[in-house]
Amino acid sequence: MKKPHRVFLFSRLSSDHRPFYPVFSFLFLLGIGIGYLTAGQVTGSQRQELSEYLYTYMRSAASAQSAPVLRVLFAYFRGPVALLLAGFFAGAVWLVPLLILGQGMLLSFSVFCFAAALGRSGLLCAFVAFGIRCLFVLPCSFFLAAQVWSASERIKLGDRTKRSLSPSPSIMFTIFICSLILLIGCVIEISLAPRLYAQILIHIPQ
Repeated sequence: MKKPHRVFLFSRLSSDHRPFYPVFSFLFLLGIGIGYLTAGQVTGSQRQELSEYLYTYMRSAASAQSAPVLRVLFAYFRGPVALLLAGFFAGAVWLVPLLILGQGMLLSFSVFCFAAALGRSGLLCAFVAFGIRCLFVLPCSFFLAAQVWSASERIKLGDRTKRSLSPSPSIMFTIFICSLILLIGCVIEISLAPRLYAQILIHIPQ
């Protein structure tokens, strides 16, 4: 009797992941709603403390020549890397949607906390802290999530392949492109963030 071949999660990729994107968009928006409701529980004293912390942070960031490289790299790569790692677990079909939901919740909670602490200036601060990042991280995250979820669904349904256990060239190319896009975003944020924070500080009452 032949032993069943083990399947590497990314050994085959679906040619069309479009049906997954509406699902992920809904989960992301749901996370935004949960984050908004959670941020609404912040008390007045907590807002004052948050306001002082954000002002100190922006002043420190504005005085720097560039944003901290390691912090920016971690912020850009943690989401996509978590999605890729989820593909190695049997529960990837559940982990991937939860990670997308969590991304929306954390983003929304942070933005609304900024707004609650600093008003309109807080929204500008949130744009600098998260807006540029989202332009690069979210497309990569959604694309990787669709591939991971598609592969995990096939394995769940009993799909098997005789291909090698090493990653396929297509997924390696996808990882390379996403990494390149994320690195470009890192460079832009590292170079622009201090200047933008400096401009925001002008509009915040001392």
